Amino acid sequence: MSSKIKLLFIGVLLTLASDICAQRAYQMRLLGNWNDTALAKNPNMEGQVWNELTGWTDTATGKEYIIMGSIDSIYFFDVSNPQQIKLCDVESGLNRAINRDVEVYGHYVYCVSDNAPAGKLQIFDMSFLPDSVHKVYESAEFGFNTHSLFINKESKRLYMCINRSGTKIIGMDILSIDTPDKPSFLGTLQTSPSACQRVHEVFVKNPHSILEALKRRPKDVLQVSAPRDDFDGVWETIIDLAL
Repeated sequence: MSSKIKLLFIGVLLTLASDICAQRAYQMRLLGNWNDTALAKNPNMEGQVWNELTGWTDTATGKEYIIMGSIDSIYFFDVSNPQQIKLCDVESGLNRAINRDVEVYGHYVYCVSDNAPAGKLQIFDMSFLPDSVHKVYESAEFGFNTHSLFINKESKRLYMCINRSGTKIIGMDILSIDTPDKPSFLGTLQTSPSACQRVHEVFVKNPHSILEALKRRPKDVLQVSAPRDDFDGVWETIIDLAL
């Protein structure tokens, strides 16, 4: 991801904060912003509008985009020129959600929601941007609410954390995205009944997975004895996956 997108991400996030002085405190320069005061708000979350943001560079054109989740929709912006941010497309998120998560794989973006009425896993093809995006998949077959996603590009696997499917809340399901617009089920994280029942976030680097687990026991997970370089005092947890 380019430094331009990284800086723009920070700038967009900072514009959502009430204390604009925080921008100066971190010695960052605001490159641009986009605002629509008519967007739906969540009155129970202090007027929340946005809940997710990630970026994508189209390697065919060099154009840079951000994908943002709102409480009811998914927005696609062209930020190739940060001074002139262009809204390219808006797609329904299917519900009003406190949490959304989006992950990019190639020119596809995978979208889920949580803390919300039932939704679906959605996949959009972004190769038609800046004109539009095309929805190529929408189904609750593998879950109707999912807290977070991670994609391991090397293994072509999609990890769905705190995944609600049927009447169950599953710690983590794993899908194959060998065919990006047709995911298929591979398996579920298996642990003892008293440990690691819900996985809040996951980072996967074969053959291990670094987990932030809501419940854990030493016999099931191994805690690394050094903090991560980028976040002082944040400790990593590693668990072997069968898949």
